[in-house]
Amino acid sequence: MNTIYIEISFQSTLLCNNSAKNSILFFSYIFNGKEKDNESGFHYYGSRYYNSELSMWLSTDPMSSLRSNLSGYNYCQDNPVILIDNDGKLDGKYVDEKGKTLGYDENFDFKIHVVVDKDYKKEIKRNEKAKKTTKLRSDKIKLTTTLFALNEIIDVHNRTDKNGGSREEASVVSDIGIIHRAETGTAANGDIEPKVILPIGEDGSKYEGYYWTNIHSHPFIGGYYANLPSDDDLNVFKNFGLNIIVGKLDISNNQIGATFYSNKGNRPIWSFTIKEIQKILSTPWVKIDRQR
Repeated sequence: MNTIYIEISFQSTLLCNNSAKNSILFFSYIFNGKEKDNESGFHYYGSRYYNSELSMWLSTDPMSSLRSNLSGYNYCQDNPVILIDNDGKLDGKYVDEKGKTLGYDENFDFKIHVVVDKDYKKEIKRNEKAKKTTKLRSDKIKLTTTLFALNEIIDVHNRTDKNGGSREEASVVSDIGIIHRAETGTAANGDIEPKVILPIGEDGSKYEGYYWTNIHSHPFIGGYYANLPSDDDLNVFKNFGLNIIVGKLDISNNQIGATFYSNKGNRPIWSFTIKEIQKILSTPWVKIDRQR
């Protein structure tokens, strides 16, 4: 069921001084009560205008790139009976070890929380069935990342694949979606290791006060793996809140994926295959009218 916009005009008779004076009053509303702007003639929604005569928005949905599974003509995923969208942001999401969505938290912050604790999984599933959010318990979370970082993992993967898999690519992403992309790095040459220079952060500086995630790839060919950070990698890791290496996951598993690291050491926090990350991104992001 697509959203239907209805424009209403009607005629009214006004009585004044006991005499009837016919006046035509034209009201131009759509079903959710948005009136046409006098100057533009369009319906104003606060951040963009809607042209009801052409049935189209005059600017694109700023969240469209994060909801690639939906058409720009959808509203609440075609289910406005149980879904709401007050602010255009996306719920925080809980996922399991394979990227399957378990439920949603009480915050609209674009974050993804990886849960491996069995009891906490059951609690999230029970709440989701009851249309309730689940209170975030950091002690039960294996890894927290953001929707922006996951999207950029795919981009770093695609850029590395495009360059033949021999040279590194990199991006630095903030927690609100600011992205800095590096120039393609150099390939391995004899004893010289492949190298990519991050667009920001290698000098340990803090930028714009945001929480930054460092994402870079290791070559997809040769003896390079996402779970084997180099000494240079470890020196850079300390400058970021979260670090991600895209590449072959390990010697026994040549699947391409992403391995996550903190800024405190070389031990991986978690790994996802590219397919699992795509699963997280393709699962519909909903804003259900839950009990909060």
